[in-house]
Amino acid sequence: MATYKPDFSAAGASSFSLDIISNRFYVAENRYFFTESEKFTRLQLNTFYSKLISDDVRWGIQYGLNTETTKMFVMSLRAPLVKNIFTGEAAETLHWYWMIAGAQSLGEMQVQLNISELSNRLALSGGEPLVDLQLLYSPSWTLKSHLSYDVNDRTSAVDVQFASVSTVGASVAATASYIAPRYNHPLAFLEFGSNSWKTAGQAQYVWTFSRNLAPSLGLNAGWLWLDRLSPRAALIRLGSVAGSVEIIPLTYLSYSFTYDERPSVTVTNRYHAVSIRSQYQEFLQFQATLQRGISSGKQLQFYRAGFTVSPIDQIRLDAHYTARKLDATTDEFYTAIATARLLRDVFFRLYYQRFSLPSQNTRGDVLNALFNYYLSSRNNLYLLVNLRNNLKTVDTIARIGYEISL
Repeated sequence: MATYKPDFSAAGASSFSLDIISNRFYVAENRYFFTESEKFTRLQLNTFYSKLISDDVRWGIQYGLNTETTKMFVMSLRAPLVKNIFTGEAAETLHWYWMIAGAQSLGEMQVQLNISELSNRLALSGGEPLVDLQLLYSPSWTLKSHLSYDVNDRTSAVDVQFASVSTVGASVAATASYIAPRYNHPLAFLEFGSNSWKTAGQAQYVWTFSRNLAPSLGLNAGWLWLDRLSPRAALIRLGSVAGSVEIIPLTYLSYSFTYDERPSVTVTNRYHAVSIRSQYQEFLQFQATLQRGISSGKQLQFYRAGFTVSPIDQIRLDAHYTARKLDATTDEFYTAIATARLLRDVFFRLYYQRFSLPSQNTRGDVLNALFNYYLSSRNNLYLLVNLRNNLKTVDTIARIGYEISL
């Protein structure tokens, strides 16, 4: 299927997550222009982090070809880069970004190649060339390998993952990665930065029982070892033990303990986490997590709760709350998404998000209203209203998307 979309932005509340291990913030991508092609833009090492591209896309175009065994993708856009992912502040310089990607399935193996470049000039050279090669072998188990090579600086990043997953019995997973010291592509989001080795693994065993009290019980253990070549070795040595039990059908209670030794600080970090997850058919889903511990000598509390409810087919509500308290500083995020099907082909969506980040000196409210009218199964017309800047300004934007099938 070949697709041309003149529309390259869509309403969506950005969902925020907190990475406790590295104490960094990560903002998930929800813009349609990037999520539509996430197979090519979401890589194992996050070597392409699209949230660093501003919403102020001056122009953009995508082309996709998707068959059972062959996939092709071309993307090109003109936009400034973001200096602050929470405030949306963008740099003054416009950049041109393009990507050419392809994937080919060969039986149980798949090969994918991405070639991209970031430049502040409208030319096919003089920018930041990047090559990403991924191999996937997936019989009854899965092996993934990812090589990213920065042509401009002649540096590389490598990641290899192995997983054997089973709902009953034993399963294992492991990963190893290396990021060269000079690897620092402008659009990369590297969890622990460059100049490091990383190994991680996990083993799990799940028991099942023919009784209602505890239909299943699972135990797993894992580790993470991160070394830096300089200025010192052994940045992180982390181990975890976890267990989960199905207390009633489709309701799971989990507990985990994490032991995190970091020679760069004097206090060893320890975390306890309890979570519950339940699902009542397809009408209601709920999940909550409470984590407490010590982070770099400071008391850490982490909360996350959310639910999805769909009382009837025409209405759905999603709500999430996330907070992290480090000593006296508390960062909070609220997200709510309401969707209503007004007529057969007419949908109304309302997004609201509030974030309060004293650690970043940032507060903000985002409210988006979106009408979708599907002219056919392939074409749609919608109206987007953005209420931003603490709900004091209103911007009305009308966009039309049209798809051509070849």
